[in-house]
Amino acid sequence: MNGTTDVIIDFTTGLSESVAWPWPIAVYLFLAGISDGVVALAILLNLFHEEHTDNPQMKAATCVGLVTILLGMVCLVLDLTDPFQLWRILIYHNPTSVMSIGVAALLFYIPLLFVLTLVVYRDLPILKFLKPLTDFLANFRTVLDWLVMILAIVICAYTGFLISEH
Repeated sequence: MNGTTDVIIDFTTGLSESVAWPWPIAVYLFLAGISDGVVALAILLNLFHEEHTDNPQMKAATCVGLVTILLGMVCLVLDLTDPFQLWRILIYHNPTSVMSIGVAALLFYIPLLFVLTLVVYRDLPILKFLKPLTDFLANFRTVLDWLVMILAIVICAYTGFLISEH
């Protein structure tokens, strides 16, 4: 065709013909993996030692986990064509879709991780005004640890499935 080479551009990568996610989704998947991995590992270490303490590992994990998942969610929302329609994703679920299962897990993981972070950091002077609430929530620490760990593992699996999607 007029002596030029036709170039076909497709949205796959490498030899695997896998989906090439746009950068905000790739960054979100990376950040979600960091969040879930560090939180699940710290809780598993506590469970292995049969304790539910606010040790340095838990403090670091909840802080890093919360910051990275929130930054990841910002990337996810930025990728939406119409960010003001986000509520539809949160309400309409397809229980057979990996993406819907991941969104449902995130819906519970983020607030529970926030609560766990408050409980772990409850002795900070800046959080003194929340002390009665965080002390009360600390009574449910075992349940909170288990719920957050299970949700973190589910989200790790969900991000893994999305990364491996063809």
